[in-house]
Amino acid sequence: YPEHGTDITGISFEPWHIRYVDLPHSKIIANNKLTLEEYIDTMEIGKFYECDGYIYIRQKMDDEILVPLNCREYVISPDNTGCYIITGKR
Repeated sequence: YPEHGTDITGISFEPWHIRYVDLPHSKIIANNKLTLEEYIDTMEIGKFYECDGYIYIRQKMDDEILVPLNCREYVISPDNTGCYIITGKR
């Protein structure tokens, strides 16, 4: 919960409160000084993205899950908006 994001997250800045966000998402969030909510809003539902050897997609929970092809491992994470973020590592 970054100090600049209180109006967006609704959570006061307290440096001991953290959210665990895996790669590549944590790197994108940090480099762009975004809150998690702002970052999620940048992703179009159903569109694949690629960054630093990862491919990821944001999908509605009720839709059939699409996974990026040619990846070694996958992580499926709910984003608390009724969607999943599926991340594959090449």
